Amino acid sequence: MRWIGESSHGLSTWHYSIYVAILTVPFVAHHSLTYGGALCLAATLLLADASYRFAEQPVVGQWKVHLQRTEALPVAKPAK
Repeated sequence: MRWIGESSHGLSTWHYSIYVAILTVPFVAHHSLTYGGALCLAATLLLADASYRFAEQPVVGQWKVHLQRTEALPVAKPAK
């Protein structure tokens, strides 16, 4: 359940694109509920996990480091 919440951006980004791409294959389009549905689900979960690990996590990690550095800097007081 937690994984779904963490990778929900990837799930919402990938699911429709994969669905459209897979259903353009004639064999899959003919058997869309069986093969197409399972293939769409597997591809969506795989790509959502990959984008979470290799795109979202590195960016979030760099942003946290940046925030820690800026909090440590002294703030200049305005001249009177």
